[in-house]
Amino acid sequence: MNATQRSLVEISLVVLGVGSLLVGAILLVLFYLEIGRLDYLFDPEQFALIVWPPFFIGAILLWARAFFRSADKYE
Repeated sequence: MNATQRSLVEISLVVLGVGSLLVGAILLVLFYLEIGRLDYLFDPEQFALIVWPPFFIGAILLWARAFFRSADKYE
């Protein structure tokens, strides 16, 4: 993989990771404002499967970006 492809992958991971975290934060705030309680956000039968996956996806993508960057330092 050449340098241009690596930078494109890195930029894509950042955009998707930060975007996922923002979507998760927006959903968290909207559901909290709608309901006013946080216990529904942790119940799998309510909203947990809607709110939390964007956070996990964003964290995994940002970790992958850090992994790629650390691999570049050792080449």
